[in-house]
Amino acid sequence: AGQQRQLPSYTDAVKPAYPSVQYAPVATGDSSQPPATAGGGYAHSRPEGHDAVAIIEGGGGVGGGFEAGPSFSDPAMRRGFITRVYAVLMLQLLVISIVVSVFTFRLKIPFRMTKKATVQQNVKQLPRRFGERFFPLGYWKEFREIGKLHLPSFLTCFFQIFLQTISVIMCGHLSKEQLDAAALACTLISVAGLSIGLGLSTACDTYFAQTYGSAYRKRVGLYLQRSLIVMYMFLIPVYCLNLNIKPLLLLLGQDPVVSDMTSQYILIFMPGVFFDYTFLVLARYLQTQNRVYPPLICAFIGNVFNAVSQYIAIYVLGFQYEASAACQAASLFVMCACIIAYIRVSGVYEDTWDGWTIEALYDIGGFVRLAVPGLLLVAMEELCFQIGTFIAGGISTLQLAAQGIVFQASVLSYMVSLGMSIAVNIRVGQHIGAKQIEKAKHTYKVAVTMILTMSTIICLFFSTCHFYIASLFTSDPVVRDAASDLLTIYAPFPYVDGLSATASGVLKGSGRQFIGAVVNLIAYCAVAMPIGIPLSLLTSMEIRGFWIGLLIGLAGETLVFWVIVLRTNWEKEVSDAQHRVAGSDSSAKLLAAASPGGANEITPLLPEIRPKRIRHASQIYDTPYESESEVSIEQQDSLPPLRPVLARRCLTWLLLLLLLTVAVLFRIYQNRYICAGTSCAGGNHTTVLLEQTHTTVPV
Repeated sequence: AGQQRQLPSYTDAVKPAYPSVQYAPVATGDSSQPPATAGGGYAHSRPEGHDAVAIIEGGGGVGGGFEAGPSFSDPAMRRGFITRVYAVLMLQLLVISIVVSVFTFRLKIPFRMTKKATVQQNVKQLPRRFGERFFPLGYWKEFREIGKLHLPSFLTCFFQIFLQTISVIMCGHLSKEQLDAAALACTLISVAGLSIGLGLSTACDTYFAQTYGSAYRKRVGLYLQRSLIVMYMFLIPVYCLNLNIKPLLLLLGQDPVVSDMTSQYILIFMPGVFFDYTFLVLARYLQTQNRVYPPLICAFIGNVFNAVSQYIAIYVLGFQYEASAACQAASLFVMCACIIAYIRVSGVYEDTWDGWTIEALYDIGGFVRLAVPGLLLVAMEELCFQIGTFIAGGISTLQLAAQGIVFQASVLSYMVSLGMSIAVNIRVGQHIGAKQIEKAKHTYKVAVTMILTMSTIICLFFSTCHFYIASLFTSDPVVRDAASDLLTIYAPFPYVDGLSATASGVLKGSGRQFIGAVVNLIAYCAVAMPIGIPLSLLTSMEIRGFWIGLLIGLAGETLVFWVIVLRTNWEKEVSDAQHRVAGSDSSAKLLAAASPGGANEITPLLPEIRPKRIRHASQIYDTPYESESEVSIEQQDSLPPLRPVLARRCLTWLLLLLLLTVAVLFRIYQNRYICAGTSCAGGNHTTVLLEQTHTTVPV
């Protein structure tokens, strides 16, 4: 549904389930240690009497190797590989044949079997008739437009996720406590911080795209200001939660020392959440104007800065895990500064910015009504996949390792679907804002063919190369076989993920996040979890049962999404979009009502409704004039009085600041008086300092 999945953390799931697990540093080339991933890392090993399984945090770097598996020199391996490829291709050809047969029947193409030439002619005309029937506006032009948006959006999402991956990798060669703290902190930052901003930003997807495609693009700047206000309002509760995360961790049974270090990591990172929210809004602002490469370049620069700064801080200057949090927050600042500098220097804002306006304080509720369902969309999916990680850790460390490998592979796979969701959302939103219904339909038809093609390639890759994919993550044969088996179950996921994300892009482009949130909630809570959890805990399927439950739930969600999309009343969606974009401005509403065409058709003033010209001070629209009739209507339906609105907004911010003050005071109180696992006397807090050991891993 257009959301981002974050990389899981193993240690926070293992420790509650296996408090007796022993941790030991693993270095590449040390034959006395259990096998590890390429590059070394930290291995969690079971005590004696249990099967030793290596679960690596921070592995996968250059300089290590993994145990060689079967190669293509083995005849049995070659036959098995060719058989799997052949089986998958035959199945896909069968599905394509059925689809083409159904479409041919619907097209009612006359096949006359009397003459051979006639049959050949009909066969040659089939692709042309198929294209004319389903893509009357032309296929390849829209294909190129979507492709221009998809690839940069996909890479931007990937680089945003990769920031935390770099942080865990860099901390993976410090002490085990610092590794645990960094991994757990990154997970909590993702769940209780960054994912909230990602969900809220779905409202920007709707407002920015529809407004940019409409006749009054200047209002994009207005909605940019309004979105920043709402994002910063939600930022304060996020700060309050993360400032006092330590008591929650202790309540969940986490180690007191690790909980304290995790809380410190999150505290240092807190400014980065502000920069991340700002970057999300500004990235949406540029992407909906078809400028998708600047956010990509800014995200890439942020990743380079993050990797270099963390390496220097930890490995050259000798700082501890706190430096990782500071560098990660600084990287988000660099990304935010780069995108602001681009907007200012390039002048891209000139067509959509009309200056700071007090109107941004109005109609906050309309933005929130789209933002909160988007938040539920992301939060529900994030929660379900974190549940899967904890379930796997509760079954065994072997299942946890397999779950982690498959989850990381699924993250990379899902980025393709997420990029398509963003591209479809932009195109559909612009067409709806411009009142171009047929073009909006044409966009998602072309997008479906594109995502099905990419999903087929990804599915074929996972179906045939699952053993080699697992070998890239671990050299342990037991973990490798378990992950390989689980990857075969994941192979169909690109289809349901891709189709669901594409439909989600259509829903976001038309402003129907609430419907998507309801369907998503039912799919996960009423279908996926009730099926997946019992299958994983009560049967021999183990974690495979959880993924089967997810597959069934996502398939149902995809089906319902496309039923909703295909039964859309596009005239109503266009009307709702015009009122949404116009907001409280009555002159904008008159312009929307008076123009039956798109944005390009209303740039010239219509003389029949503008008998006398009067200068318009706000310059919101493409034209600087309005008629006397507009003035009279604006007098009847003007904006609400400013003083009550300003009073409500000030009261809201005062309450939020009061909440933040209480959270800060509670943080100070718990640091002075609440001591977990230590002795307290009044205000004296004895802290157990652990020896910070380092493990040098050759690169």
